Amino acid sequence: MTGIGGVAAVNVSSSSIPAQTTTVTGCVWISICALWNLVGVDSSQWQLNIATGAGQSIAYTSTLAPVVFIVTDNAGHVLPGATVSIYQTVDAWEGSCPVQGRCPAAPVIASSKISATSDANGQVSITPLTVSGVPQVVNIAASAGTQGFVSLALTLTP
Repeated sequence: MTGIGGVAAVNVSSSSIPAQTTTVTGCVWISICALWNLVGVDSSQWQLNIATGAGQSIAYTSTLAPVVFIVTDNAGHVLPGATVSIYQTVDAWEGSCPVQGRCPAAPVIASSKISATSDANGQVSITPLTVSGVPQVVNIAASAGTQGFVSLALTLTP
C-alpha cells in the first residue's frame, strides 16, 4: 500500500547476517524489483566506545547522567542490532588512603549484569547503577563481540 505521495516503505531486519555480502531482493507487482547488498560484520571486528556520560564526578546527592555506548565495525560504520553486555559494581567511597600502608579495599555495595541491543544508530544507553544516600564509585564495564571492550568509573563524592 502506498502513501499520498505514491511511496511505499517497509522495514526489514535480520538477527544474523553472515560475515559476507548478502543480496536481498524486494519486488512489487511481480516485475518491479530492487536489490540491496547487506554486509555482515564478524563479531571479531566489533568495536565499542563511549559516546557520552564518561568522566562524571558529582555530589552523592545528585543524579548521574545516562552513559551511551556506540558499537561500530573496524571501518567506523555503526552496527545496529549488536548485543552489548554491561557489568556494573557500586563500591563504597574510599576516601583518602593512610600515609603509610595500603589503601583499604572499598566494599561492593551493589552490582548488576544486563544485556542490551544497539539501536538503529548503533547506540546503547544505560542508567548507571547507584545506591541512594551514600558517596560511591560506580564501575562500568561493557563488551560487544569478541574484541569490543570499554570500562569507566563514575564518582558520587561526599
